[in-house]
Order: sequence, then structure tokens, then C-alpha cells
Amino acid sequence: MFPVFIAAALAVPVVAAVAAVGAAVRHFEGEYSTVRSMQAWARARAFSFHPEWHTLASALQRQVPGISRAWAGFRGEVAGASVFGACCTWETGGGQSSTSHRRDVRAVRIEGVNFPTLVVYRRWRTLVMRPLMAHAPVLDVEHHGFSRRWEVACPSQRLAHDLLHPRVLELLLQAPRWVDALWFDGDAIVLVGRGGTPERTDQALELLAQLAALVPHFSTEELGEGAVSSLYGQHTRRARRATDNALPWRSRSSDDDSAHEKGPVWN
Repeated sequence: MFPVFIAAALAVPVVAAVAAVGAAVRHFEGEYSTVRSMQAWARARAFSFHPEWHTLASALQRQVPGISRAWAGFRGEVAGASVFGACCTWETGGGQSSTSHRRDVRAVRIEGVNFPTLVVYRRWRTLVMRPLMAHAPVLDVEHHGFSRRWEVACPSQRLAHDLLHPRVLELLLQAPRWVDALWFDGDAIVLVGRGGTPERTDQALELLAQLAALVPHFSTEELGEGAVSSLYGQHTRRARRATDNALPWRSRSSDDDSAHEKGPVWN
């Protein structure tokens, strides 16, 4: 009679393999469903759609090295403002301990502005944003309710104070819990979150439109392309050089991703 403990030992790898295959199938089905739903959403809005957006992934990797893929991407205009987004795969750790994380990037461009890197992130969700946070010191925000939930990293205390005024802080306090971070860079405000469904994408773009409308006029003038900022000083100029060949994105008319191989143009 075959020993029971040997049979059990042989069964463990088989069970593990079956479980791994099942997980891979569920992952593929989930990704396929996301691509289909986001493609239909983009088509309904006459946006370009990119099942695999290599150009965006390459550009993001310059700022966030852990990003390995950008997929289910879109680009278009809402109320005259350029918007874009994609589902992104982050890799954290290294070697056998490497772990994949999915985060969804949604962004709006503000024409003629060049933001230094400013990151606003939830306190308990810092893992995927850590490479960006390394660009700037963490700042104190004099708002008890906000500072309990969010942290801010920026090279200029004055810039953070001006962009994150009370109306913006209140808006962020009301943001859905699936919003992990906001990232100001180049001419874009980028939202990083979870669950890239069409419904959440609509919510993200609405939140971004509200944030763009709340950027003070004097800040947009100080951060204009080619301007030398006296208000934000050397911090702004250093950050501007540091983000060379990075955001922002310039729209092109073709829906063919091969037409975008030159990639986003960084100011």
C-alpha cells in the first residue's frame, strides 16, 4: 500500500500548480475585461485608445522606475482640456521577492504651466509612490484633518502652500478612498488610484478638472514655460531641470500608437 504521507507530499506541488494556473486565468480574464470596458468607454468619447501603451510606460519609468507596463490607455479632450490615462503595473522589491501592483493613472494637462514635482499621498499607501517622494522633502501641512490622512512631498514649502490652499485640502478630504495619490509634474496633474473602471475614470477626471480650476492664477503665471520664478525661487528652477525629458504630454491626432513612438515631449 502506497504510504499516505508520500501521497500527500506528491499532491502538494500539484495543488499549488493548479492554484497558480487558476490565479493566472483569473488575472487574464480581469485584464481582458478591463481592456474591453475601457475601450468602449474611450470610443464613446472619441478618445484614442492604446491596449498596450509602451510610450507612456517608458516616460513614466523615468520618474517611477518600478513601472513595467502601461495598458488600457486613453487620450482625448474634456471641455477643451487634454486628458490621458492608463492602467499601470508597478514592480516593488527585487528578485524572487518582487511583487506586482496595479495602479491606475489619470491625468489632466494645464497648458503653459511647468510644475516642479509635488506629490500628495495617503499616509498608509506610500509603497508605489516612494520613488517620487525621494525627489523632495516631506512637508508639514497646518490642517489637522488633512495631515492625519495625507502627506505632502515638494521641493518648495511656498509652492505647496499656494497649490494646496484650503479649498483644495477640503476637496481631497472628500476624495474617494480608492484615490491613493496626486502628482503635480510638468504641465500635468496626475491622479494615482485603484480600480480603473469607466465609472471611476469619470470620477477621477471630474476630480482632476476641479483641482485644475483651483490652481491659483498667480501660480500659473509664476510656473509658466520659460518663466524665471521669483516667488518659488531656485527650487522651481532645479525641479524644472530635474524633470527634463519628462511630463507633459503633447497630443497628436492619430489613433495609431506607432504615430506616438517619438513619445511625450517634456518641457
